[in-house]
Amino acid sequence: MSEDSFNEEIDKYLDELDQYKTNTMLSDSNQSKATLVEFPLNSTLPKQYKKSHLAIFSIHDQSPHEINLFTIMASKMQAEHWDNGKTPKYEFQASELSTWLDIESRYIGSTLKGPAERLASRHVGFANPEDDGDFSFVPLFSKLEYKKRVLTMIPNPELKNFMLDYSGGYGLINTFSSLKLTGKYSKRIYDFLSRFKSNGTILRPMKLDTLRRYFSVIDRGGNYTAGNTSLQKPAVFISRCIEPAIKEIANTFENEIFFFKGEAGHLGYTPIKEGNKCVGIKFHYQWIENKAKMDDATARKTISELEQQRLVKNIPLTIPQLELLSQAYLKLGQRDTAIELMKAVQDKILAEDDKERKIETIDENQSLLEKIAKLKEINPASKY
Repeated sequence: MSEDSFNEEIDKYLDELDQYKTNTMLSDSNQSKATLVEFPLNSTLPKQYKKSHLAIFSIHDQSPHEINLFTIMASKMQAEHWDNGKTPKYEFQASELSTWLDIESRYIGSTLKGPAERLASRHVGFANPEDDGDFSFVPLFSKLEYKKRVLTMIPNPELKNFMLDYSGGYGLINTFSSLKLTGKYSKRIYDFLSRFKSNGTILRPMKLDTLRRYFSVIDRGGNYTAGNTSLQKPAVFISRCIEPAIKEIANTFENEIFFFKGEAGHLGYTPIKEGNKCVGIKFHYQWIENKAKMDDATARKTISELEQQRLVKNIPLTIPQLELLSQAYLKLGQRDTAIELMKAVQDKILAEDDKERKIETIDENQSLLEKIAKLKEINPASKY
């Protein structure tokens, strides 16, 4: 589905939100059927977890603590927890939450009470995986409570299909990195970027209004929600939501993800303009975790071989080769050259994407013209 189609359809299906608000909490019978998921003693959170494309690009306005609570549950959730029609129940001790969230144990209850109450009544908008353009607003929990120093979380059974459906792709989220970030927009953008970690994939340019919708800054009618009217101006939206998020991610995880300056000199992004008005954002980044580990000798060999291929043999480098070359230059401290290569990777990916879209358009045009020609043959007497 194109971004324009998304923007057109999303308003229509946001109307479903009002229909769900009267059904926030599920029935007591569903809660009683929930099965406690037992974890080994002293188990911790997984280093990484899969987050579906649907969940990453969902619509919600959660606070940082709300996002953290949901992340803890989501990182533990497995498909087998839902076997045989069961609804899982998760319990987390105050001592565990204290460690994972870096909050003193005695303050866990007072710190999480408000976020837990709000999260219990939250609805999140998910794109329908079966119907292109459809959106469903789903209450997250049938029960969420903190009692006797235990946090109990029973997810809405409908959540399973959106959380565990990886058919549309998924992001591999670094659990503790996500929890460490303090800004709600930092956490959302970190998820967006995590969706595209593998070689040859990047987060495509995004319209500002699309980001505003994902962040629940604007409602189904395009109206700004309470407290967010000042974000109508693109410069204000970028300076308050985008720039601080990029800076926090860059400063916190310098060995995990690398941001570089765009054409306009901004760290991690370039504004996309129509005339004098900023209408979108192009992100400039490269994941450097899980890349090929190399020592100085390997880096020198990589540079020698690939630069000879490019400069002596005049053979263009592929996207994986460009990424490998950038890592080699970065290893030897040649930051400017590495950034130049990262930019080349992004340009190539976007150019290939544009080429594919043009080919699709040409094919669609040709198909339409052929159909019209057949109709003219059937009705040769028809005049304009």
